[in-house]
Amino acid sequence: KIKPCRQPLGSRKSPAHSRARAMAPLLRASAAVAVLLVASTSALERPNRALFQGKDKCMKTLWPDVVDHCVANVGYHGSCQARVGKFQAKYGGSCDAYCSSFGFQCTYGLEVSADAPAAGCGDASSESYFQCSERRPSAEAVCTCTDSSDTFLWLGAKKLCGAGRALVDASGADGGGSVAAVGAGAVAAIPPPKGLVSASTCEEFCTMQGLTCTASEEPTAPGSCVAASVAAPQRCDGRFDAERGGLCRCSGSFDRTGSYRWPDRLETCAAGSVLVAGAVLKEVGGTCERYCSGLRKRVPGFEHLHYSCYAACPAQKLGCAAFRESGALQAQVESSTNAISAVPVSDCHTDMAGMDAVCSCSFLDL
Repeated sequence: KIKPCRQPLGSRKSPAHSRARAMAPLLRASAAVAVLLVASTSALERPNRALFQGKDKCMKTLWPDVVDHCVANVGYHGSCQARVGKFQAKYGGSCDAYCSSFGFQCTYGLEVSADAPAAGCGDASSESYFQCSERRPSAEAVCTCTDSSDTFLWLGAKKLCGAGRALVDASGADGGGSVAAVGAGAVAAIPPPKGLVSASTCEEFCTMQGLTCTASEEPTAPGSCVAASVAAPQRCDGRFDAERGGLCRCSGSFDRTGSYRWPDRLETCAAGSVLVAGAVLKEVGGTCERYCSGLRKRVPGFEHLHYSCYAACPAQKLGCAAFRESGALQAQVESSTNAISAVPVSDCHTDMAGMDAVCSCSFLDL
């Protein structure tokens, strides 16, 4: 029986029964993953993190007043930290003020004790933590900052010029070849993948990232991240200068699943969740699991990802509204908790019988 989106968890059962039901699919999923790891170890050793390895996620070269970079290279889930000087004098003792000074967002701060070594970030303890909005009268502190736009993952830019900002060639990118030499205030970018049309405006470039353009600027010179002084800002749909290209500012939360580029979708409902026509599902076997697993090597720029389904529900002629009106399911999709434990795994393998459905797909590293 095809379950409606509105009651994905069977929440009217007793709490104990609900917990048991919630754990069962997690155990089944864990067993399935274990089999997959054994059967396809070589594929999973390099898979979903391939795009992220070696990339400057934190763009530390742009961080001001750094006493120690703490961790030079952070992993896919790693935090971006730095020991900051002039903390009280320049930033009012606030990590919020420090992180926002270069376009990042603060997640938390750590105190640096008076007897701490001149370099290094020390060992974190519960006593050393303080909130972003708190102010500490300290000369130095360790601030943890994040870039919600995941600028380091943007595809097709010539250079990354800070959080949410990139330099794009007049042709839309550097053609997939070499990346321009990187100087102060810029970070090498990821070349554009095959199958993507080059952008000629910031609106097109930001849309390629699944984001919204907020500003378009003209650089002072080719390869420069410095914007020329103009009387009025350029329109996002204004074409790039033929020689200098354009500086684009994009806003939004970058979708690491690349769902805004998934093929055969009627609509993108949310990051990692799309509306798929019943006819398309029927062609691939009728289930969202078959749709998700079939995305492998079909998503431009995300060909390296191994997708699997973790939630599915019939659209019931409501389109994405069926998904959005299901508060319980949407909260699990958008939260950082393990959604696969809350949604019956069998739903992903349910034949939708030719009906449109919202398929939610993810990958192991997400």
